[in-house]
Amino acid sequence: MMVDSNQIDDGGLAFPGKRNQQVGMVSDYGFSDDDSPTFAEVEHPGMSLRDYFAAQALAGICANTAWNDTFHSSVSAPSAHAAYSMADAMIAARKAGAA
Repeated sequence: MMVDSNQIDDGGLAFPGKRNQQVGMVSDYGFSDDDSPTFAEVEHPGMSLRDYFAAQALAGICANTAWNDTFHSSVSAPSAHAAYSMADAMIAARKAGAA
């Protein structure tokens, strides 16, 4: 299997598991007069570890008082890039045994 060298390591899944969610209606099973929803446990992949780390980093960036005092729309893209750079560094450190 060949791996794309440009592919970003997302660190795998964070918070995978099952959740109870609506999967249909009782009327889907031939009970035409019943509008009740039906539910089932469904596998949910969660989010990538990279996205989780970036969200945490961005929360820290946003909590910085100096950043908040100067925030405007042109700051948001660089801040998002900085958050993902921090996330990539955390994944690299984790793979290197820092965890």
